[in-house]
Amino acid sequence: MSKRLKIRLVSWIIFLSFLITVCWCFYCGSVLHLGYPYNTFLAPTKYIFSDFLDMMPLIENLEIYNRVNEWLNYCPFSYLILYPFSLIRPHEIGYILFVALFLLFYLRINIKFLECQENTKLENFFNIFSICVLSYPFLFLLNRGNMDMLVFPFFAGFIICLRRAYNFSGRVSNRYYFIGSIFLTVLCAMKPYFLSFLLLYLKNKRVKELVMCILGVILLNLLALIIFRGGILEQFYVFLQNMSGVKAQYLELETHYGLGFSSSILGALRGFLYFVFSIANLKTIASFYKFFSVILTLIVIYGVYKEKSFWKQITLLSLYSYCVPFMVYDYKLVFLLFPFWFFVNESQKSRFDILYSVLFALLFISKSFYIFDLRDGFNFISSNMLLNPIIMIVFIGLIICEQQNYLWSKKTS
Repeated sequence: MSKRLKIRLVSWIIFLSFLITVCWCFYCGSVLHLGYPYNTFLAPTKYIFSDFLDMMPLIENLEIYNRVNEWLNYCPFSYLILYPFSLIRPHEIGYILFVALFLLFYLRINIKFLECQENTKLENFFNIFSICVLSYPFLFLLNRGNMDMLVFPFFAGFIICLRRAYNFSGRVSNRYYFIGSIFLTVLCAMKPYFLSFLLLYLKNKRVKELVMCILGVILLNLLALIIFRGGILEQFYVFLQNMSGVKAQYLELETHYGLGFSSSILGALRGFLYFVFSIANLKTIASFYKFFSVILTLIVIYGVYKEKSFWKQITLLSLYSYCVPFMVYDYKLVFLLFPFWFFVNESQKSRFDILYSVLFALLFISKSFYIFDLRDGFNFISSNMLLNPIIMIVFIGLIICEQQNYLWSKKTS
């Protein structure tokens, strides 16, 4: 498939899905008079922008780890980066600035990668608007006001530098590997999800950049603890307590905490085992989760090492990073735009291009058309949380199968 056809297929799936979802939510709310979560595919009104606005009063005095608070579960360096926004009064103005900076970068870089010269201006506008603005992960990201908006440009810098490092050799390649490692260091210091991308440095024998990145993550978070008020060891202990509290919510308590908007295989396993096999014991569920996580980790490591295609390497690591951790919300799927950019710009055609396009599109739309079990807030089991991990695993499996088919045909020819 050409770039034009790939983008057109994905944009139309997202556009039609958005219309259907909005009409369905309107029907549930206005005709059937059903409340949340049936009348919206996003977070409830009381949680709008709360990831940002609720955090600002907690970090404005740099007293982040002076007491246990499980909601303060980001890495210390994340709060240091966000601190300047907490100084803006009122905090709503700070949020507007925060979003404006993100949107300027987000739209500009998507236009750069998704614009097609063969299309008219209207076609380009429709495609980019559908993929960038109407996609569910993007809308959910804005709805929650999550700091992933700040993470997005750093991930873009890392991926672009890595792509250029692959394209060049010698000093130029070394320079891009080094610059990319700086972006990745900042990324991992804020969000450990991206540690899996260190595998690309290991695969390419870039040991110096790998070690520098790991040390940089430690030093940046240590710097944040030094700047914050309180002793370093005391703050680190509170940070660990906060993380233990979050882990307990997901793995140890008899709730559906956070599952409503989760893309983790943990959520899918909890829903599947509970409704199909009536298994509700969390220790049993945790055992299944750890088993599948280990298997998936081994498969992805093998796939990345064998894979030659750049877009498939970063797709494997992206899918892995967004379905294996126990706490992954759907706005994380906005980062799948990065492998999608390189997929649509890939010159080498594949017989699975249509399937890849459809799988990308399915991960960019909401699939919460059925609620299995509703508690409150984010605590419900929906078709979306069951389908997203399945789609990601199928996506990983398809890449591995095509890879193995290619290696087998090359071996037998």
